[in-house]
Amino acid sequence: MQWDKLIAATPRDSHVGSHGRGSLFSEGRSSEVHCNAGDAADSSPLVRDEEIVSAIKQTPTCLLKPSQFFVGTCGVLYLAFAGFPDPIMSLKQQWEQIQNVNIAEEGPTSKWPMVALGCLNSEDKSYKLDTLEAISTLSKKISIRLRKVQICLTAVSYVIFSSRCLEKIVFRADIPLHEFEETEPVAYIPDDQKSVVEQYLAATDEYKVRLKEVNKPGMRSQFYRSYCSETTLAVFISHHNELMEVIAEYKRAVDKLLPGYYSWFEKDSLHVTIRCVR
Repeated sequence: MQWDKLIAATPRDSHVGSHGRGSLFSEGRSSEVHCNAGDAADSSPLVRDEEIVSAIKQTPTCLLKPSQFFVGTCGVLYLAFAGFPDPIMSLKQQWEQIQNVNIAEEGPTSKWPMVALGCLNSEDKSYKLDTLEAISTLSKKISIRLRKVQICLTAVSYVIFSSRCLEKIVFRADIPLHEFEETEPVAYIPDDQKSVVEQYLAATDEYKVRLKEVNKPGMRSQFYRSYCSETTLAVFISHHNELMEVIAEYKRAVDKLLPGYYSWFEKDSLHVTIRCVR
């Protein structure tokens, strides 16, 4: 495969960098790996997924619209987006049609776009009905600030991680989306995508029904940070400053309302899962 863009690869168990595409960090020290056209070694994880990566590079840039903060299963806090834009949905459908590609069945966390922000610290942390109502009210209040925010997707990252929250990464390659000259990034979200998100968020108001789901055991800090190795396709969001400011405000408000409840994932690990690969 001819690779014409920077490929960033991190040592095992190094932390995600914060300097954008191609920056790698381990124990506070940075390094960069540049792969020009034809430089990718046969051992590169990208080689066996050539068709998957090729499809990404032909996908136009597009926009993601943040929608609402919410409490999910096991008390995990998320930021939901209004839906995957049309180019990403087309890309996901294209992967399903690729022959002879070993790709995992799509899981629920990539059916529509969301970012996991933090999890309950331990199993002894749980919700009562009034606290669930309070956190939900707070989530909606701060979500108002998201109305004028949108982020442009210019790349999809091919990631091999060693922790589920992506705080520890083995390999990362940022694959650029196609930028069409004199054409605005695509913002259109298919109706079925919007409907899925709207229906789920509407159901979060059913506090009595959802209390048991929110209090399910598991998915605490140890689950997200213990060793787990998989390959995924994701979009990292930490370089979108306006969005990160609203997220920071939300985290402060949650910590004030429920001190000691939440363990927040590192800023540079925050991501939208596009599709699990294997």
